[in-house]
Amino acid sequence: MSSNLISQVNDARKGHARVCIFAPVGDGRQLSVFLKQVERLGLDKREVDFLFIYRDIYDIQDTGLSALYFVENYPIGTSGCFFAGQKLLYELGYSVIVSTDLDAELDSIETFDSIVYLARENKKAVFTRSIFNENTSKQLAYNVNDWAAFPREFFDEAGFSTPYMWRGGEEYELLTRIIKTTRRKYDAMLAGSGVWPFPGYIVHSGGYTHPFVGFSIYHKLVERKKYYPYVSGILRAIMFVSEYDKTALAKFVMWYTFYGFFADLLNDQALKQALKTSGRFELLREVSESQQWFKIEKIRETGEFSNTSISRIAYLPLSIISLAIFGKYDLYTDRITLLVERPKFIINLLKATLLIPIRKLEALSRIMEWKKERRKVVFPVKPTNADDAESVYRNLVCQTRL
Repeated sequence: MSSNLISQVNDARKGHARVCIFAPVGDGRQLSVFLKQVERLGLDKREVDFLFIYRDIYDIQDTGLSALYFVENYPIGTSGCFFAGQKLLYELGYSVIVSTDLDAELDSIETFDSIVYLARENKKAVFTRSIFNENTSKQLAYNVNDWAAFPREFFDEAGFSTPYMWRGGEEYELLTRIIKTTRRKYDAMLAGSGVWPFPGYIVHSGGYTHPFVGFSIYHKLVERKKYYPYVSGILRAIMFVSEYDKTALAKFVMWYTFYGFFADLLNDQALKQALKTSGRFELLREVSESQQWFKIEKIRETGEFSNTSISRIAYLPLSIISLAIFGKYDLYTDRITLLVERPKFIINLLKATLLIPIRKLEALSRIMEWKKERRKVVFPVKPTNADDAESVYRNLVCQTRL
């Protein structure tokens, strides 16, 4: 196998498994936790293979599993890694590919067996429900990158994850593509042990737990180094979604303005750069350190926080007023405390509010910029054009333009 994005280091497969579990390895500490989970579930005793894609060849360790070990040729990000892994396993002929983040913990081996069975029998993607132990909200949530089973036939119809976001957004774009391009008549019905809401996928009644982090704008602002590339990625993903969802561009303007407001409020040049790169395929460089405006402390073990788009904006006015008046705001399980003088915060708040119309116009400019850049890439990426997409992405990475 040859690839422009990843290279094989070791093939330690022990048999002829038709199912492969794929997990990008961005954190060695998380890998050790994942391996304990594999042992707890008994996945090491199932007839399955594993694919691990590492960022650095020096991080590779022998897991003792029936596994393939690959390393990134370049910093291809989360979107590039999920694309490369899916493409590789498709070409190797696996009948079912199960993808997951290392820190997503599946509830039981029965759930694993069921999602593989449903994927194989129904020829549809199967997702597990997300369970937040800290979150008392009962809404349905799932992620295409966390214990999701994809039959080989799925990629022929829906395509692979789109690589061009670099970090973040690929899961949103793929899930939306599945819903929008395969949705016909809504018909909720039981499908074995799962719920079958749309023709394109199945949501299984089993689930997984995942750390509930970065869920609010304040958490992203505090952990800026990690999350700012994801801001750029999700905005770019929304513009790809606009090719099959007419409401997407309005969402882009809304979210661009949302993040632009906070960039102005904090005079945050790194966040402004993340917004600037959303309209073109450009690598977002390392985020520099700057003054912290907020401190976040956990004050309770559980709370209720809906992760829908509307809820992420609904709490915003009250939180800003509370920070301006009292210097603090309680959100979900955490307390957000203002670290700068309140007069300075209020002055910047007025400035950011006045600049909202400018940010909306700026968002429209980004859309026009993206439409020109869009011509450079292959989308959607399917097995028939995946080699071309891989070469395009490699060139973008090497030119530090994503």
